Amino acid sequence: MKTIKSISLNFCSGLSLKILIKFLNKLVTGDGFILQSHNNKSYCIGKNTNKKSLKLIIKKKNLYFKLLLCPGLYFGEAYVKGDAEINNGNLSDFLKIILSNVGKKNSVFHEKIFTKLLYIARKII
Repeated sequence: MKTIKSISLNFCSGLSLKILIKFLNKLVTGDGFILQSHNNKSYCIGKNTNKKSLKLIIKKKNLYFKLLLCPGLYFGEAYVKGDAEINNGNLSDFLKIILSNVGKKNSVFHEKIFTKLLYIARKII
């Protein structure tokens, strides 16, 4: 029998995933990537995605909320731990997609987030 904690965790992770997808689709308006969820469902982020597009795989369902809360910190941590994986490309390719799209926006908030993400990625590599 499912506990209330597991039901609420599933609900929160599902809601966080929907919010993350919506956020990324508003952010990435040009060439995009495929986001694969922890349960192997794929979502197109941005435009011009196909089977050969870069694929970001999120392996743990609790990561969606963390990425919404503080992407610069939690993306780097998840990537290093193996909870986030990139196929059909590498970390540099993913950051190019994100940063090229952030440059099209007039949002200091988004630029700060992804500048931190790039900084953390450079430390890892």
